[in-house]
Amino acid sequence: MPHRFLTLLTGAALGLATTGAAVLPATAVTASQPGRASVTVPAVIPEPTSLTVVPGQSFALAPSTQVVTHGSDDARAVGNYLAGLLRPSTGYPLPVSDETATAEAGAIALHLDDDPDLGREGYRLDVTPGRVLLRAGTAEGLFHGVQTLRQLLPATIEAVAQQPGPWTIPAVHVVDQPRFGWRSAMLDPARHFLTPAEVKRYIDLLALYKMNTLHLHLADDQGWRIQIDSWPRLATYGGSTEVGGGPGGYYTKDEYRDIVAYAAQRYITVVPEIDMPGHTNAALASYAQLNCDGVAPPLYTGTSVGFSSLCIDKPVTYDFLDDVIGELAAMTPGRYIHIGGDEAHVTPHDDYVRFINRVEDIVNRHGKAMLGWEEISAADVESPSMAQYWWTAAEARQAAEKGLDVVMSPAQKVYLDMKYDASTPLGLSWAGYTTVRDNYEWDPGSFVSGLDPARIRGVEAPLWGETVEDIDDVEFLAFPRIPGVAERGWSSAQGRSWDEYRVRLGAHGPRWDVMSVNYYRSPEVAWGEPAPVTVATDEQVVYAEDGTATVTVTVTNRSNALLSDVVVDLDIDGASAVATGGATLPRLPAGKSRQVTYAVTFPDAAGARDSRSRTSVTWQAPDGSTGEVRYQAALRLSCAPHATTPTAVVHADSEETAAENGAAANAIDGNVDTIWHTRYSTPRAGYPHEIQVDLGRTDAVCAFRYLPRQSGVNGTISRFEVYLSTDGATWGSPVASGTFAPGSGEKWTPFAERDARYVRLVALTEINGGPWASAAEIGVDMR
Repeated sequence: MPHRFLTLLTGAALGLATTGAAVLPATAVTASQPGRASVTVPAVIPEPTSLTVVPGQSFALAPSTQVVTHGSDDARAVGNYLAGLLRPSTGYPLPVSDETATAEAGAIALHLDDDPDLGREGYRLDVTPGRVLLRAGTAEGLFHGVQTLRQLLPATIEAVAQQPGPWTIPAVHVVDQPRFGWRSAMLDPARHFLTPAEVKRYIDLLALYKMNTLHLHLADDQGWRIQIDSWPRLATYGGSTEVGGGPGGYYTKDEYRDIVAYAAQRYITVVPEIDMPGHTNAALASYAQLNCDGVAPPLYTGTSVGFSSLCIDKPVTYDFLDDVIGELAAMTPGRYIHIGGDEAHVTPHDDYVRFINRVEDIVNRHGKAMLGWEEISAADVESPSMAQYWWTAAEARQAAEKGLDVVMSPAQKVYLDMKYDASTPLGLSWAGYTTVRDNYEWDPGSFVSGLDPARIRGVEAPLWGETVEDIDDVEFLAFPRIPGVAERGWSSAQGRSWDEYRVRLGAHGPRWDVMSVNYYRSPEVAWGEPAPVTVATDEQVVYAEDGTATVTVTVTNRSNALLSDVVVDLDIDGASAVATGGATLPRLPAGKSRQVTYAVTFPDAAGARDSRSRTSVTWQAPDGSTGEVRYQAALRLSCAPHATTPTAVVHADSEETAAENGAAANAIDGNVDTIWHTRYSTPRAGYPHEIQVDLGRTDAVCAFRYLPRQSGVNGTISRFEVYLSTDGATWGSPVASGTFAPGSGEKWTPFAERDARYVRLVALTEINGGPWASAAEIGVDMR
């Protein structure tokens, strides 16, 4: 059957009641068939093998809903995982129990069934108004089914705090299993160290899209990231730096075991990589005896490749590798150890072949199978070793001809460290730009002509770390591309359509908003409605001596930035009024109270549409007062501004003009994807950093605007001062100072009005303690 198997069935056809209306989640797309009305289809990624929608039916989570498991302790663990996902946002207890079938009415039931047709990872999901039934032959299949169930719920199910709901799941029948058994992503903490918490964050995001392997590139020229007891300086010295000269870091054995266990709980297998014989400068710098001349080179913090090599003819080299691979194998339950093998440019061919042959024996002797980049096909390798294709098709074919399975990772399609286009601030471009569409429109089974499809084990999306400094950077490059790789690994090759997928992918934007994923809003993608901005309101009542009272309503978004362009509607004792003009209340008798309710509506510019937040404020006049009480909402104190972009940069104490997006002019160019940043490499100026701008005219200035870098947190200013001047020479005391709130949203800082033409921003510290400051845009509010 074609993979895109969408069926519309009546309730009677599935034995369901036909009354009631389905309340479908926001993450849905509309599909139609000839001669039939359009139907809202849940936007599930990867697309299931078959998905049947039952119009007009849904299941609703309720405070009484239970999670019922049958089959094994592993099934119970998946049930606990599911309940743990749903409890924070719903606020429901969702107890997990092993009950009889009669207790399943109104429940989410997880069953382990002996169903050989589903394989190890497949599942069946049936949602009816009466219950949710998820069946699989293994707990791994149940876990993948949970990810589909999760995507059928509204995006706000991902919230970490209680949300209002409703929590409805459309009535569907899903039968699903993967095309490939290897669906992987790679992280490169060797170039820039990533903390265990950041690695776990990525594991959770991979699990949402049914990925089942995490490849960790643990050693390269710039850093060694795993503790090895028999060679301790590998971590303590070789791990002490990273690209650009940062502090580096490494995983202790306990931290590594914890990452492996965390991944295993999400049915993701960790494959560790120690690259060899090239990409080894961190090891060579740590131990002089590993070098042919016995002299240790200095640590390396650049980004060149192909200049280092282990000494092929020294016996100590193989003693070293036996120790490293042995210790790594002992704490890695997965089958494969990745030995790299790529870009060994200074290793002669014959030496390279001898080296790979010996390393394969070492890996096998420790009970593991060897995985290496495509270059290992030059050696006398044999199954169960496996090759990973990244660039040269002939080497991929050669590996298959030698009986090796091949993992498909074409650099021009799935290397997530490639830029989306010339304007994106992170990533490289040596393999070309990789748009979201490029990333999606390819087929692993036919990409390399002449490669036996039976030898293709699956797909992997590597993300090399030269420009990736933290998890925000990882997310920016991985999303929205990693879901497309996941779909290429899971879903059938038939029925693939970019025009359909771009809509389904766009429907995941609100989910990532709720999860605070730092994704790139590619213009290729049909993004759905933005998730409601999380807001807080604060009411303050001020009484005057004449008995009047002013109520100030302040509205802030999740970045603690004040919002001025919202609409506040008042309801005063049942009578409607508009906040912007104020409202006059009847005389308030002594000792009495009056209640006012208000609703806040956010326009597109505030990041949400028709998002309403209702509350009440009650006040009581002082006893004996007879004055008129006036209610008004003042959202930005006394500042009723017009946002102004400066016309020119007058001075910047430091700017990285030789690097991409480093010039000070980028802070006022109106492009949020370009940044001014101070020098981050030697020689660099230390804090404080400053930038001075010209507003083009003198007028009353009442607020400062700062938009940090949108592609990550590096360079985000923390402590700051703002100065004003009419002549660009006399500045006086700062008109504003303090600490910018974290987050990527605009920081709005109001202050008492003052005439000015020139503005100076002084950065005192960076949010993570880094050495350089940056700004995507700066501006002011003027009368």
